[in-house]
Amino acid sequence: MFGQKRRRFYSVCVILIAMAAILGGTFFFFHNRDARIEKEVQAHIDNLFSLSGKLTPEEKQTFISQTQSLIKILDPYYKNGDQSLPFISDAELARLQKHTMALVQENPELATHAHAPGEDHTHGSETDQTWIQDELAGINATIEAVKASNASASAKEALLSVLEHRRRFLMNHEKDTVELQEKLMEFSKEDPTIVGVTKNHRTGEYTPLYPNMLTLTIHQYTRTDGTVGDMYVPTASHATDPEVSALLDPYLEALESLPPWEVPPPPEHKDLRLTIKYADDYPKETDVDITDTSLQTSGPLEQFVENVEETSTETDLSTAYPDPIITAEEVEAWQRELENIQASEDAEMAELRQSFEDAIGISIDRLLEMTDAEIEAEFSKYFSEAELEKQMMPSAPMDVSIQENFDTELRRQFSPKRVDHAMQTLERYGPEEGLRKLKAVDPEMSTHLQRMIQRQKDE
Repeated sequence: MFGQKRRRFYSVCVILIAMAAILGGTFFFFHNRDARIEKEVQAHIDNLFSLSGKLTPEEKQTFISQTQSLIKILDPYYKNGDQSLPFISDAELARLQKHTMALVQENPELATHAHAPGEDHTHGSETDQTWIQDELAGINATIEAVKASNASASAKEALLSVLEHRRRFLMNHEKDTVELQEKLMEFSKEDPTIVGVTKNHRTGEYTPLYPNMLTLTIHQYTRTDGTVGDMYVPTASHATDPEVSALLDPYLEALESLPPWEVPPPPEHKDLRLTIKYADDYPKETDVDITDTSLQTSGPLEQFVENVEETSTETDLSTAYPDPIITAEEVEAWQRELENIQASEDAEMAELRQSFEDAIGISIDRLLEMTDAEIEAEFSKYFSEAELEKQMMPSAPMDVSIQENFDTELRRQFSPKRVDHAMQTLERYGPEEGLRKLKAVDPEMSTHLQRMIQRQKDE
C-alpha cells in the first residue's frame, strides 16, 4: 500500500512539473514575441521621425516602406476594435500622425502610396493606392497576353473591349482619388481639424468634412406647373466619430417621426457643424437650391436661395461604351444555362404541385373541375365553419379610391416593385394589420403610408 501511495505521489509531481513547464514556455514565447514586436514598431517610428521637409527619392521610398510595415503590424488591432495599441502610447500615435501629415503636405505624391496608422481611409484622406496600381498592371499584362494569343479575332475584340473598360474605370478612379487627396492637403494647411473632402460632380464644388459635422437633406419634388410639392423625411449623413454618432443617435431616431413639412430643429449638441439642404428629386432645367452653410447650432438657422443652372453632361453611351462582340460559344453556353434553369424550375413546380395535392388530398386538375359547393364541402372536412369564415374573409379591405390616390402618390417616391408590394399587403390585410406586416419588411414605406392614412383621416 505504501508503494502505491508513493507511485501516486510521483505521478502527481510529474504532472505538475509538466504543466509548469508548458505554462512557463507559453509565457516566455508570448513575452518574447511582444517584446520583439514592440522593438520592431519603435524602429519603424524612429525611421519615420528621422524624415523631414522635402524628401529625396530614397527618403520617399523609406517613408513608403516604413509606413506600410507599420500599418501591417498595427492594423489588426484597429480591426479588432482596440481603443489603444499595446506597442505605442496614444500621445506617441498622435505625434506620429501629425508628423506624417506634415510630410505628406510637403510631399503630396506620398498620399497615393500610404497613410498614417489610425487615419481615415475614405473621403479623400491618405489612401493606400497599391491595389489600383497592382490591378492596372495585371490588366495591362492581360491585354498584352490577349493580343499575343491565338484566339479568334472576334474573341480578342470582345475580351479587349471588357479589359479596356475596366482599365479606364481604374484610371479615372485613381485620378479622382489623387485630386481629392490634393484638395485635402490644401484644406488641411488652413484647418488641421478636417478629416476628409467630398466633391459635387455636378458643380465641381469641394466640401471639407469634419468629425463633428451633421448634414440633413430634405427631399422635395417639383410639379409640372413649377410649384413645390410635399417634402419627405430628411436623410442624415455625418462623420464617423464614434462619440458624436452615439450622441446623435436619439436625435436621428426622432427625425423619423417628424412631419415632412416641418423644418427639423437643431440637435442639442454644443460643438456640432450642422448643415440643412433641400434637394429636388425631379430637377428641371433651373432649380432652386436652399442651403445652410455649416452653421453652429448655437446660432439661428439662416437660409439663402441660390439659382443653379443645370448643364447637360450626358454622353453618347454607344460611343463611350461600345457593345462588346458576343461569340457563338458564349451564346451556346448561355442557352445551356437557361435550359438548366428552366429544368430546375419545372422540377420545383412539380414538387410544389405534388406537395399541394398531398396536403388537400385531391389533384389540382380535379380541384379546378369542382364547383364552389363541392370545394366548400371538401374543405369543411378539415375546418370548422368558424375557421373557414376566418380564413376566407380578410378584414377591412381598403377603399378603392383611397388605394388609387395612395398608389399615385407613392409611385412618385418609391420604385414600382415596392409600391405594388405595399398596396397588395394593405389590400389583403387591411390598413392596420397591413401596416404592421409591412413595417417588418419595409419600415420606410410603412412610415410614409402611416402618415398618408392619418392625413386621409384628418381630411
